[in-house]
Amino acid sequence: MKLCPDCLSNFKRSRSGKLARKLHGKWGKEVWTKDLYHDEKTRKCQKHHAQSLADCSARRAGLNKATPFWANRKEIKEIYKKCISITRETGIRHEVDHIVPLKGENVSGLHVHWNLQIIKANENRSKSNKFKV
Repeated sequence: MKLCPDCLSNFKRSRSGKLARKLHGKWGKEVWTKDLYHDEKTRKCQKHHAQSLADCSARRAGLNKATPFWANRKEIKEIYKKCISITRETGIRHEVDHIVPLKGENVSGLHVHWNLQIIKANENRSKSNKFKV
């Protein structure tokens, strides 16, 4: 039996989860309810796995819309490969970031190689969906 991380996160925020933590003092398998576990082949339960697939599909569709027909897809792929190698070499997680965000507040960019940069994951998270000059 596998533990669904999304179900566990929801349980920890729920009223019964907070009560379990209060009673037992710390998180542990002994306080987790049986409905958090599943027998699926995937990492997540069926409900959350389907949501994850839908989210990935929507992101992919958004990238396809933001990628013009004249974009150099080989150079884009090389940037993603370089990102993986930098992460392996340094041991610090790096991500490919859009300099001008695809869905920015004031401006929207394209998914082309000159709009991509490799930055540390924590910097990418703090930048979020903002355009920084």
